[in-house]
Amino acid sequence: MAGWRPRIDVTSMSLKARLASTLASAFVAIVIIGAVLTFFQARDNIHAELQAARSVASNRVAQLVAELPASQDVYGKLAGFVRTFNGDRRVKIVLIDSVGVIRDQSVMAKGYGALPEWFVTLLAPDPTVTVMPLTTVSAPITSAAIIVDPSNEARRCLV
Repeated sequence: MAGWRPRIDVTSMSLKARLASTLASAFVAIVIIGAVLTFFQARDNIHAELQAARSVASNRVAQLVAELPASQDVYGKLAGFVRTFNGDRRVKIVLIDSVGVIRDQSVMAKGYGALPEWFVTLLAPDPTVTVMPLTTVSAPITSAAIIVDPSNEARRCLV
C-alpha cells in the first residue's frame, strides 16, 4: 500500500458534479468574453467621442478665423473664444504667439471619479494636439492649439 495514491476518475464523477463543473466553466467563459467585448466597446466609444470633439473644436477655430477680420475688438474676441472652452471635459484651447509663448489657454473640467491612472491609460489613447494658424489680424497671436485629452472621457464612460 505504500505506492497507492487515490485517482480522480472523471468518468466516475456523478452526473451532478459533471453538470456543475460544465456550468461553472461556461459561466467563466461568458464572463471573460463579456469583459473583452465591453473593453473594446468602451475604447470605440471613447475614440468616437474624441473624434467628434476634435471636429467641433476645429470647426469653431475655423469660424473664429473667418470672423476675426470683421471684429472691432480682436483681443476681446480671442479671450472670449478661449473662455467658451473653460470647463470642457475633452478639449483645451491654447493661443500661441509668434515666438511660441502661450498667451491664453482654457481650463479643462476636473476629473470624473477616482479610477486608477493605469486603468484610464489602458482605455484612453494619448492626447492629441492640432495647431491651426490664425489670421494676421490677431498678431502677435499666430495660432490656436486644440488639445484633445481623453482622460476625462475615459473616466466618464466608466463611472
